[in-house]
Amino acid sequence: MEIIEFEITEATEEDLDAIYDVDKKAFSYPMSRSSIERDLRDRRLSKYFVARLLPFNEVVGYIGLWCIFPEAHIVSIAVDPDYQGKGIGNKLLQQALAWLVNSGFKHVFLEVRVDNEVAINLYDKHGFEKVSVRKNYYQDGSDAFVMVKDLTKKEEQ
Repeated sequence: MEIIEFEITEATEEDLDAIYDVDKKAFSYPMSRSSIERDLRDRRLSKYFVARLLPFNEVVGYIGLWCIFPEAHIVSIAVDPDYQGKGIGNKLLQQALAWLVNSGFKHVFLEVRVDNEVAINLYDKHGFEKVSVRKNYYQDGSDAFVMVKDLTKKEEQ
């Protein structure tokens, strides 16, 4: 497996186009550019982190959160398909969860396609639990699992 170096940093408005590009590459139905832009501007209610490929500083992944204390929602997590399978999504999720815990959030929710086994395995690994199914959640009619993580529980080592 090729080893790549990257760092996780807080996203800024200057990352808008790069985040949108990753989203378009990763998903058949990407978020709108205006939605991402709104999230990046509204720092009271949202938080984004990006994975930057070193030494080029190229954004190759991101995670977006909506934060309504004491709960948060993972809006999206995406990695450029050329860089998937290299641990970037895992590191993005770790960074977001650490920030949420350090900020005092109690729970974090997300939706994931019921057939996205790679993502479901990642969330399971980080202590998320399936709590329900949203029928016809995605634009193509696919269902989604709703998953939640209790951030007040100590992780078992």
